[in-house]
Amino acid sequence: MTKMNERSAHQRSGSATEHVTKPDTLGSNRIIRGRLRAGAALFIGFVVISMAVVLVVRAHTSSVENKSNLSASEAEAEPTFAVSMQAKGEQVEIQRITLRPDGFEPESIAIPARKFFLAVDNRSGLTEMALRLDRQAGPLIQSVNIDHRKLDWIDLFELSPGTYTLSESNHPGLTCTITVINK
Repeated sequence: MTKMNERSAHQRSGSATEHVTKPDTLGSNRIIRGRLRAGAALFIGFVVISMAVVLVVRAHTSSVENKSNLSASEAEAEPTFAVSMQAKGEQVEIQRITLRPDGFEPESIAIPARKFFLAVDNRSGLTEMALRLDRQAGPLIQSVNIDHRKLDWIDLFELSPGTYTLSESNHPGLTCTITVINK
């Protein structure tokens, strides 16, 4: 074959074409590898974030379970108290009442007639609480059911002067008297 024929035979065999397309193929491979790396990084990030969420949920769940498994002496160690909190720009007191196996603690409170948060902590061992707040010789103010996933309850009230009863509906002997007095 002559040199010209060798060149055209070489070109027809694809050697020249391969030589021309190789840089293009290498560039495509780099792009594909870059995309694979980015995809792998996103996947790893997703796995890390998912694991963090699982750990936070487990930590929260175990702290709630630990609260429900308090012994009587541990439950008694938690004090009942009133503190202040901000609610829409105003100071609002929190009246904390604890439900224990033998009843509410304290058994009665006297508070001034103004907005306040009523917080009930379930340390009774009951898996569910059915709380009622009634005005004595008057209407039901609020009724709420709290299941085992949420031990405690808090709500904002503004009661007029008078006497109220907080009770656990399923256990009639468990009551707390709330006396609201004029300021």
